[in-house]
Amino acid sequence: LSSSFWSWRGNAAEAKAWRGKVQRVERTLKGIANRALSSAFEGWSEATLELRQQRVILTRAVHKLASRALSGAFGTWLEGVRDVKEFQRKAAKAQRILAAIMNRSVFAAFERWVECADEQRRLRLLLS
Repeated sequence: LSSSFWSWRGNAAEAKAWRGKVQRVERTLKGIANRALSSAFEGWSEATLELRQQRVILTRAVHKLASRALSGAFGTWLEGVRDVKEFQRKAAKAQRILAAIMNRSVFAAFERWVECADEQRRLRLLLS
C-alpha cells in the first residue's frame, strides 16, 4: 500500500509538473496568437486610416474639378449672354439708322411733293 501511495504521489507530482508545462506552452501560444491578431488589427487599422485619407484627398480633387467645370460653364454662359446683348444693341442701332434713312427719304419725298404742289399752285395762278 505504501509503495502504491508513493507511486501515486510521484505520478501526481509529475502530472502537476506536466500541467504547469502545458499551461506555459498554452500561454506562449496564446501570446503568439494575440501578437498575430494584434498585428493583423494594427495592419487593418493603418490601411483603414490610409483609405480614409485617400478618400478625403480624392473628394477634394473631385470638388475642385467640378467647381472648375461649373465655373467654366458659367463663364461660357456669361460670354453667350454678353454676345446676345451686344448683338441686340447693334441690331437696335442698325434699326435706328435704317429708320432715320427711311424717315429722311420720306421727308425728302414729302418736301418734293410740297414743292410740286406749290409749283402747280403758282402755275395755276399765272395761267388764270
